Amino acid sequence: MGLWRYNVKTIPAIPDFIAWDFALMPVTIMFYIQIKPDKNPIIKGLMFAAMTAFLAEPFFKWLGFFEYPVWHFWASFPFYFVIYLIAHYLVNGDTFQPLTQRK
Repeated sequence: MGLWRYNVKTIPAIPDFIAWDFALMPVTIMFYIQIKPDKNPIIKGLMFAAMTAFLAEPFFKWLGFFEYPVWHFWASFPFYFVIYLIAHYLVNGDTFQPLTQRK
């Protein structure tokens, strides 16, 4: 589609920037889920999406990791928000013990 491209090839045999997709973003989501687990997930999802789309993406673009020929940072915001909500509801579903605030 050509909406964005990565300028860094970390390991030639795997897709570009897999470190962000499978390490940094999940760890950040896990951090948000575990910190103050009783707070509203919508607010936390909005915070995660805003920080990722408007701080992390411009920072990595500034470092030269990727380019956005036709994609804009604000277009990533709803995707990050939905990804956070899916992760939150998977973690807090009936399968696992609920997270609670330590006293």
